[in-house]
Amino acid sequence: MTPCLRWYGIAVQVRQCLCINLLCFLIFVGSYVYAQETLDTQPLGVTSVCAGASIEVTAFRTFGSNTLSVELSPDGIIYSEIPASLVSASGRYEVTYRAIIPTSTAIGTTYRVRVVSKNPPVTGNPSPTMLTIKARPAPPTVDSLVLDCQRVLPSGDLISIISTTVVSGAEAMLYNVNQVFMRKSDVTNDTEDLAFYIPKPYLGSTNYSYPVKETVFYVTQSVNECESEKVKTLLRILYRPTTGPFPTNGKAHDIEPPNWPPTYYGTIAYCQNSQADPLNVNGHIAPPQNYQVVYRLLPDTARTTTPPIPKTNTLVSQTYEMALVPIDPTRGCGNYGSLNTRLTVSIKPLATATLAGSQTLLEGQPASLSVAFTGNSPWTFTYLDSTGTRLGNGTSVTTDANPYLFRVSPKQTTNYKLTSVSNECGEGVVTNRVVVVDVNPLLAIEDNALDDAIEIYPIPVTAAVNVHIRDLPPTQTAILELIDLSGHTLNRQEIRQAEASIPLDRYSPGTYILQVQVGDRKATRRIIKL
Repeated sequence: MTPCLRWYGIAVQVRQCLCINLLCFLIFVGSYVYAQETLDTQPLGVTSVCAGASIEVTAFRTFGSNTLSVELSPDGIIYSEIPASLVSASGRYEVTYRAIIPTSTAIGTTYRVRVVSKNPPVTGNPSPTMLTIKARPAPPTVDSLVLDCQRVLPSGDLISIISTTVVSGAEAMLYNVNQVFMRKSDVTNDTEDLAFYIPKPYLGSTNYSYPVKETVFYVTQSVNECESEKVKTLLRILYRPTTGPFPTNGKAHDIEPPNWPPTYYGTIAYCQNSQADPLNVNGHIAPPQNYQVVYRLLPDTARTTTPPIPKTNTLVSQTYEMALVPIDPTRGCGNYGSLNTRLTVSIKPLATATLAGSQTLLEGQPASLSVAFTGNSPWTFTYLDSTGTRLGNGTSVTTDANPYLFRVSPKQTTNYKLTSVSNECGEGVVTNRVVVVDVNPLLAIEDNALDDAIEIYPIPVTAAVNVHIRDLPPTQTAILELIDLSGHTLNRQEIRQAEASIPLDRYSPGTYILQVQVGDRKATRRIIKL
């Protein structure tokens, strides 16, 4: 080997040694620098905590790092990382984490807490505080589903109630759907039964829906500052009808207490002895989905879901109380009992008609007859007039008047017969069917020879009328009667002479009838007085 090559190899070896020495120096210096970084965990704010709860852990550091973690150790030798999240950091020095104590942590054990860095790897000094783990209470008892009815009263039924049972001495806590704390229980006492009052919004919907509203809450119980796990409960608001079913011809009816909404009372009528429909046919509107009508015939207490059929054979009104009740009570609420609706069923009587007006009158005079009715108007009646046994044509009249008065002018004695009566309820009942109008002939001549023998003067008369009867035997008695047009006898005389005078000065002007009877013979004359 030449001298040049030998010296070149020596130079390479020297250079390699220098590089290795420099690298070792740098490693030594770096280790010395990291060995000087510190991470000190500060005293804790509490000395005991519940399993599952969180604590704030603060540490001071002399280096920058974003990979810090919190660890827990029962013996100060073996540490385990626990969940933690950064709360705050002050520059490069102070840092605070919120750490959660695992629920599996042994109860009653004392633990050390420290903050460590993963990059750079710095093992922090533990907190001087010894942390004791307390038992976490069991969750409270609360229904997973709470059913309540929608609010229909403007000034009542204001809250829903979520009840819970806790251990003695515990407090109940309420959280919203986002698990954000809301408040402690509204009912606090020495018992284990507590409650939360949830304001109920006014949801005066008249249309059925299911559910009206649903809200999720969480409930816990706290004992000695230890809070249990959260228990989920669902508050479900169900539809409630404002009143019972709306009745036929319903009208608003205010009830007590004041400020409640009105209920409704309706009416319906049937004719006597007609076939009534069940109340669900025309007594009220159809109930909402999931609802049925419960009926009660007042004042009875028995209730039924079978639609009643009103009785029409007696003239007695029937009042039914009606309520809406849910078929499935988990999907709806019944209406308030005070807001039940009512339907009064009235029975319309059949028509009756009574004919009146039997009388006696003189030929040419009109007769006034009347028909009295019962039942509802209008009425239609038919009557016939007759002479002897021969019936005349029937006459039909429709009227609202009660009684109905009508005039007839028979020329001779006539029977008037009421044959039928009807109204909206159909054929009715006729009572006192026949009246008789007797007609006395105005100038009837029963004996022509006697009529020829009678002479009456003056006509017309002012003060007295003179009567002369020719050939009247002295032993024969003649009877003279002065009659008004109503058939009343005003003056009666018995004479045995051929001449007689009847004074009329005390009678009113008008037409009168003079009837002369001799034995069994009669004659009648009309007299006009001025």
